[in-house]
Amino acid sequence: MYTERDRLRMSAIRLSLYFLLILLAFALQFLLPPLFIWSVRPLLLIVSAVVIAMFAGPHTGGFAGFVCGLICDWISAYTVTYYTVVLMLTCIVLGIIADYSMRKTLLSAYFLAIVVLVSVQVLFVALFLLIYKRASAWAFVYVTTPEILYSLALLPVLYFPARTIYRRTLIKR
Repeated sequence: MYTERDRLRMSAIRLSLYFLLILLAFALQFLLPPLFIWSVRPLLLIVSAVVIAMFAGPHTGGFAGFVCGLICDWISAYTVTYYTVVLMLTCIVLGIIADYSMRKTLLSAYFLAIVVLVSVQVLFVALFLLIYKRASAWAFVYVTTPEILYSLALLPVLYFPARTIYRRTLIKR
């Protein structure tokens, strides 16, 4: 039987490790070389928020989405709070869905990452690039699609550490 102190300690360890995973995603997003033809970088902060929400549930997932969104907004040239709000709300919903109706497998992570990456990036292109006339609709084809594919190729790099954190810090009732 676990005491309340053990549960709090395990929660603090889990949050610290998830924060380190977010820092790893941030570092990899800029340390990995750009994709050859299109010169795009992966969107690993979005992928890490999705993976953490899938394993950690709505509360920690929403917090991870908030932190990843803040970092994305900080490094973005176009937005002020777009990624913060969208990723936080998305990760809360994903955490609820994953807790009640999904198995936490790599295939599930790919499905959730595809849905989130496509919806977040389509909305981003529509709101910030097409409305302000900074790019055409072809920006989605030539920039966003390679970003999404590059991010999905690197999803296992974030999935397996998140799964390990989840399994090692799980408190059974």
